[in-house]
Amino acid sequence: VKNVLGSEPYDGGRHLGQGTHNKIMRLGDDVYLEVIAPDPNSDIKPKWFSLADEVMLESLKKSPRLIAYIAQTDELVSLLETTKYPLEAKPAQRDALRWYFGFTPDGKLLADGLLPHLIQWESDHPAWTMKDTGYTLVRLQGFHPEPAGIQQTLQGLGFSDITVQYSETPHLKAVIKTLDGLRILE
Repeated sequence: VKNVLGSEPYDGGRHLGQGTHNKIMRLGDDVYLEVIAPDPNSDIKPKWFSLADEVMLESLKKSPRLIAYIAQTDELVSLLETTKYPLEAKPAQRDALRWYFGFTPDGKLLADGLLPHLIQWESDHPAWTMKDTGYTLVRLQGFHPEPAGIQQTLQGLGFSDITVQYSETPHLKAVIKTLDGLRILE
């Protein structure tokens, strides 16, 4: 991240029960980048974002990249019930932060990471108290062999901020305005 954006995210914390830890960076009023990795101080195998998959872990060691994103909603449980979106809403807490998070039952990514996990904050949004870096997410783009189906699902969920285009290889791209101009994080 530092090589691309020119700034290092700072320590965010551990995800107890998930086997991961993170670094974070504010990218706007209610947007932040979260770099998640297996926690070397945990005996728990990571339980989300396909981080328990050895092929995924080896791939990320060779070439770190964006593999998933989270979309915020104010009605997580009802959205999951009405859309049959394949997530389970579970409460979580760390310090003063409280939220519900949409987990996949098997811990894997949705549509190769092109469909979001969902979150509903029950406390203040964490970006509100993060150090302002002056960086801003300009846009998030998805690329997938079947973009129409992904775009339709996103629209059905009420998320139209991400565009999905055709590519043989599924991947995400974030365009971020930094103090030194636009940078692309893939």
